[in-house]
Amino acid sequence: MLDNFPLSKGHTLVVPKRHITDLSELKDSEKLDVFNTIAKVEKALMETIGCEGTDLRQHFRPFLPETQLSIRHVHFHVIPRGYNDELFMRAMKYQRSIRQRLSSKEKKDMGIRILKNLE
Repeated sequence: MLDNFPLSKGHTLVVPKRHITDLSELKDSEKLDVFNTIAKVEKALMETIGCEGTDLRQHFRPFLPETQLSIRHVHFHVIPRGYNDELFMRAMKYQRSIRQRLSSKEKKDMGIRILKNLE
């Protein structure tokens, strides 16, 4: 399904058939189906549109109210991309001020905390 408010031409949504609100609710078989579909969509976009690559996004923002731009149903965005496309140029304006390099200690500490929650 094409996105109603696309970030680029061909911006496609891949939506699991079963209604779920949290990625962790996907069954293993559904994960396989979804990611096989994503791979097919990516290939089709590259062949159809001629894009040089894609971005894959999945937003989980339960803190936001449901709107036209924020729905409570797991879905994945497959966004066609190209070298120096408009999204890249806009992101570069802000990326330097948003992204911050972690120190070795911060990176190690964060990795340990995340690993503990994976168990």
